[in-house]
Amino acid sequence: MRTPKEYSENLKKGIISPSMLEAVLYSYNKRAKNWRDQEQKYRQIRRENRFWHDKYDYEAKAEEKKEMLYGKKSDVLSFCSDYLICIHKLSRTRRIRIEDTEEEYDDYSEAIRLYEKGEKSDVVYMNSYYDRDYDDYVTFINVIVEEPEYYLYYEFPNFSFHSPISEKEMLKYQNLEIIELDDLTTYGKNINDLLSLQFCDKVWNLLKKSLA
Repeated sequence: MRTPKEYSENLKKGIISPSMLEAVLYSYNKRAKNWRDQEQKYRQIRRENRFWHDKYDYEAKAEEKKEMLYGKKSDVLSFCSDYLICIHKLSRTRRIRIEDTEEEYDDYSEAIRLYEKGEKSDVVYMNSYYDRDYDDYVTFINVIVEEPEYYLYYEFPNFSFHSPISEKEMLKYQNLEIIELDDLTTYGKNINDLLSLQFCDKVWNLLKKSLA
């Protein structure tokens, strides 16, 4: 999109208005999600075709671009505490593998018993393999574990933004309400509908200089 004249004039004067902040955040955020989608596309191709070789390392490059843009978005949000509303909690699950050589394995004895009886269990798969180092068979289980994710939630007049934080970082925001979400689905955007990256970076640089 064409940079609004008002934004260009403000930038020349060293002024960053709230609407400029919101537009820059939106542009960084959507560009990052575009690169996230590209990264996932190449990862899916790699998983589905074991003979496919990512000659130019497109997956890694997409991830690098994504993280760079999310980093700049996070930098800008650090100047937007007035728009911080609450913390959003999202419960995620993932599959992990635990071997009987690990102490944690014993914690799943009841889950293993249920799995072997064909009943509902946190264990979703169980097998074994021969380990040359141990000179013995090693049994392993795959289990589903919950891993909550936490996000600072910022609300602007037209758009809202999330910024991930760790459980340790939450200690800084004990005054904020924690609201649990069922899901969090986000999308990219056609870059023609976004501010130019060049303009966004000028705003980002000006904000960074204000800290010097």
